[in-house]
Amino acid sequence: METERGPKNPSIRDIVEGLLIFDEPMLNSRYHGILYHDPVPERRDALAALPGLVVRSHRLARRAAEDWARTRGNRALDERFLREGERFILESFLDLAENQLRLIAFMARSAPTLETREPFDEMADLHREICDQLRETLRGLTTEAHAQKSSARSVQEEDKAGHLRGQVEQAIRSRWASGRGIRRVVLSDVGERHLRDQGCFAEDDTKILGVPVAIDMSWETPVFAIEGYDIVPLEELRVHDR
Repeated sequence: METERGPKNPSIRDIVEGLLIFDEPMLNSRYHGILYHDPVPERRDALAALPGLVVRSHRLARRAAEDWARTRGNRALDERFLREGERFILESFLDLAENQLRLIAFMARSAPTLETREPFDEMADLHREICDQLRETLRGLTTEAHAQKSSARSVQEEDKAGHLRGQVEQAIRSRWASGRGIRRVVLSDVGERHLRDQGCFAEDDTKILGVPVAIDMSWETPVFAIEGYDIVPLEELRVHDR
């Protein structure tokens, strides 16, 4: 948003409204139109109840934003908060665009004729551009410059020394040094417990060196993987296949 004096810093209300964008599809009549044809009544009823939860969540979000605004007055949100808020929103758009591309590619492959397939192929090309631009923007938001460059494997098990935290942090710094950006760190449940014992995630922190963390509950050993913005759906690489 801009004024005669230049761009206006976003408020907490703006950040919250950006978050609520991703709830809107579930409140759209098209969502219910898709459910109407589901042949399993129990599944249909369970999914049909979700918009009610979304509405309740909206009320809570807006109430919290109003309370936040009253508490802070007119003080501007700090730059780190805005950068993190922007990243969360753009990450969600990237997830959405990648899944849309998968569906578009599936429809293209399923089309009855080449003539019918052509618009879907063009749509896939456009969504590929959207994904590329979102990744490039996010890569810039998450990359930090380091004087020394080094290499590290993106997937590692805890070494014999038993200092997983050092391994993870070194892998993160090496990834930053490459200039390619980091999307998240994936840990095993065992690995998360080891890192917690080694001082990570204190005071409800959910990141390592500022990088988001996800847990793969199926991994049974202390292992981690660094995911960057070079991971793309296979459909995206094959959008030009005929």
